[in-house]
Amino acid sequence: RDEGDKVRLTMKQRYQWDITLDHALEKECLVSDFGLIVDMFIHLGIQISVQTEKYRTTWQLENCEIVYDENPWLDPYFEIEWPDEEAIREVCEKLGCDWDTRRSESARVLYSEKYGEHARSQEIITFAHNPFII
Repeated sequence: RDEGDKVRLTMKQRYQWDITLDHALEKECLVSDFGLIVDMFIHLGIQISVQTEKYRTTWQLENCEIVYDENPWLDPYFEIEWPDEEAIREVCEKLGCDWDTRRSESARVLYSEKYGEHARSQEIITFAHNPFII
């Protein structure tokens, strides 16, 4: 992710498509050069199948990070990242979100719903710029 003032490399692993609050693994680190990382992946044999550019705005509330994402070809949505379910429920209540309408899916699932099963099978590499999915 090229965020303007820093470049962040993020690995996300979903254990199943219909994830719950405890079924995702995410690891991040700062890197010095976005283009160099892309070149390294290509040299390792990792092929870019889809490349997108999205816009992201991030806020902090309590122990939660609230992210507003605008992905190409999808409706904008909020994502809330949390340390535990209790914290996210509290933040949702403060924001007036209906807990029963939450979704716990990645953007890949949203693309699949909108554009068919083929979109789910593609690796999606997202480039985020900083300028209600839980």
